[in-house]
Amino acid sequence: STVGTDAATDLAVLKIAPQESEPLTAATHGISDNLVVGERVVAIGNPLGTLGGTVTDGIISAKARRGQTDNGVMTLLQTNAAINSGNSGGGLFNLKGELIGIVNAKYAKSGVEGLAFAIPIDTAYEVEKDLIRYGYVQGIPDIGISFLEVNQSNLKYYSWRYKLTQVGLYVVSSKYCTELKNRDRILTVNKKTVTTEAEYQAAVASLKAGDTLTVTYARDSSGEEKTASFVIPQYVPDNLATGTNVQFSD
Repeated sequence: STVGTDAATDLAVLKIAPQESEPLTAATHGISDNLVVGERVVAIGNPLGTLGGTVTDGIISAKARRGQTDNGVMTLLQTNAAINSGNSGGGLFNLKGELIGIVNAKYAKSGVEGLAFAIPIDTAYEVEKDLIRYGYVQGIPDIGISFLEVNQSNLKYYSWRYKLTQVGLYVVSSKYCTELKNRDRILTVNKKTVTTEAEYQAAVASLKAGDTLTVTYARDSSGEEKTASFVIPQYVPDNLATGTNVQFSD
């Protein structure tokens, strides 16, 4: 059964009923922060979904490689151990047999070899503890602002549909900052200018639950700048809005 999941770190905790005939042995956790570049490691997994228990070896190529994955930007271990489809979720071990990472990605492109990635066990262990105790990860910020990016390619449509005349990020809804209204144009986030989704994500990337978020915004066609601030609450799954159809109100 599923105890809890965390999409941001691509991890889940499952509860498995013990089997008397085949007792399960827990892996010994290592400390991924103690790894050194060049240290030998082995990956154990199920490549292609049919070759369970396959072992490949390599080295630690980098300890804290930040990269974009399907789950967002993550900080990962990089290894040149051979990884194939089906390896994800398998363990990366040091030569003491200690689990030091959870394989989760590889760079797959013609002409590219030996670029595989794993979630550091130090990260995974903290997530594991929170999922077991709370069912979700503690301390994740829930900013609660949804928006749409208006750019040169779609400005004509939004100008016709909603009378918007400038490119930028426009508020659709805001759960916690009640001053923000539908169609307000965000100008800055904590003093950083934002006109695109990428700039917004960069501006909030380091924020944590309990931090203060200050937004300047323009309302209506007057362009008058206003400021709003609020303390970012902690993400709790039950507080998430349902549905994914984000659009301006008429």
